Amino acid sequence: MLSTGQAIANPGLSGFSPVGDTRLDIFLKSLLALIDIYLIWYMLLLVIGVRSSTKVSPGKAFVGVFLTILIALALGALVSFVSSLLSNLTIVRPFFF
Repeated sequence: MLSTGQAIANPGLSGFSPVGDTRLDIFLKSLLALIDIYLIWYMLLLVIGVRSSTKVSPGKAFVGVFLTILIALALGALVSFVSSLLSNLTIVRPFFF
């Protein structure tokens, strides 16, 4: 962005999402936009931290971190999905207060 002066068109993995206007495509694109290399590094550090602080097995630590991140990503993608669905609304009559 700094060298070209343009915003990033498809952040994260959203460039790999299918092209289409269906609701599933929009949700998938918003979900994949939240996933990048830093999220994977963050998950790895969380698994290491959970393992060292709670002394659970690596499998349980990974599953716990993965499910927590998955729920957080789904909620973030849901907010983005709903805002993209509502972005096409127009106001028929302006509000006068």
